[in-house]
Amino acid sequence: MGNLEGTWLFSTDPLEVGEQQGWQKPPFDDSAWRTIQVPGSWEPQGVTDPRPGQPPKPKNGAPWSDYDGVAWYRLHFIAPATWDGKDLALELGSVDDLDRTFFNGQLVGETGPGVERAVTVWRHYKVPAALVLPGKENVLAIRVTDGGGPAASTDPC
Repeated sequence: MGNLEGTWLFSTDPLEVGEQQGWQKPPFDDSAWRTIQVPGSWEPQGVTDPRPGQPPKPKNGAPWSDYDGVAWYRLHFIAPATWDGKDLALELGSVDDLDRTFFNGQLVGETGPGVERAVTVWRHYKVPAALVLPGKENVLAIRVTDGGGPAASTDPC
């Protein structure tokens, strides 16, 4: 795939309802989501939402507090015609900590619970040609679970 760094749509999911509500599916209305720069950690970009029932977690010396938990990234993009009939290689890089990655609503990869030091696992996922809509809008959605510390979906390309 081409380089997908830049501005993405982003929403925290403190109640972990996103997947049940279809946040991974292309027709989901994400028009009210905030934007975030990828790659990069979310806390320094203003994502300091406390989890329901928990106080903010100030970071020592940092001008923000942590949001730990589930959040979603979504990117809408037009796939070039040259991608027609080709499987794609999706390279997300490092994700802090766990991810479930969807292309046009279909799960194409995940690094989940039980993976030791998941943040150090470089994400390489195959996107089957049948999921790609050449010349049309495609949606890449990534559900990230951050267990603590600065969180990011980094180096997508």
